Amino acid sequence: MRAARAALALAAVMLFAPMQGDAAAPHHPYVRYHYEVRKDLSTYFTNSDEIIEVIRQALVDKDKSVTITYTSDKDSMSDFAPIVRELFGFALEETDTAYEGDYLSCHIGGYELSYTRTGEGEYDYSLVITPTLYTTASQEGEITDEVRRLINSFGFDESTPDYEKVSKIYDYIYNNVAYDRVHKNNPHYHLKNTAYGALIYKRAVCQGYAAAMYRLMREAGVGCRVITGMAEGEGLAPEYHAWNIICIDGKWYNCDVTWDIQNGSHEYFLKSDAEFSDHVRDEKYTTDSFLSSYKTAEESYSLP
Repeated sequence: MRAARAALALAAVMLFAPMQGDAAAPHHPYVRYHYEVRKDLSTYFTNSDEIIEVIRQALVDKDKSVTITYTSDKDSMSDFAPIVRELFGFALEETDTAYEGDYLSCHIGGYELSYTRTGEGEYDYSLVITPTLYTTASQEGEITDEVRRLINSFGFDESTPDYEKVSKIYDYIYNNVAYDRVHKNNPHYHLKNTAYGALIYKRAVCQGYAAAMYRLMREAGVGCRVITGMAEGEGLAPEYHAWNIICIDGKWYNCDVTWDIQNGSHEYFLKSDAEFSDHVRDEKYTTDSFLSSYKTAEESYSLP
């Protein structure tokens, strides 16, 4: 196995730098450096953590591409895809910043990877990662301004209880964001899946609701994650869906504002797993590691 150090370059000029606010203290730990070298690949990067940070920042800045160059002592082209897939995945892991982690994941639609041999060396490589971006830098700036306006309007301070924050944010989205039935089945209209659709256009589908909920909760200092999986409403066929888990006083609860809006109720607000059985999480949200970090309350939250 060959160790290589990659050189990095952002291939697009950032057009606009959103003025992101510092997130309040999270309710659970975030790990920023966590890459473990895979022994089954022919090569690995000794500066993998640096690459992860660069990819993450490029996604935040809405750069059009990221270029990674490196030299190996043998042909390693067959390992490019798994290496980049893992690095890209780590770039989307949770951090202590409200506009990274799940928020970033909701605002991109994967990436394309191209690679070529460059330079005079026989095994000099250039990898180009081109993400599918659902929003632009200027749109992210609009989201940041709106998030700040909303958080200020809620009047939260250091003494505001978690439940009050959660309730106000949840009710704001419930009362102000319509379900986007017009674009629901349009695969080319991506804003429906974003916080921009929810907070600026006031129309979104489940992923857009979940992204907006995540951003607002995290900016307010409330722990929140976006969960995906299959959901099956009464009399409806199962469909792929997104919702949230939210932390109140150290306990995690299930929330699905999308279904509550469609049903005209708060039936899916702050529920235990037992009262949320029509939602089945993707496997990555059911691992021992995930469940130990985000342990769901045994009983639904007792609403005042």
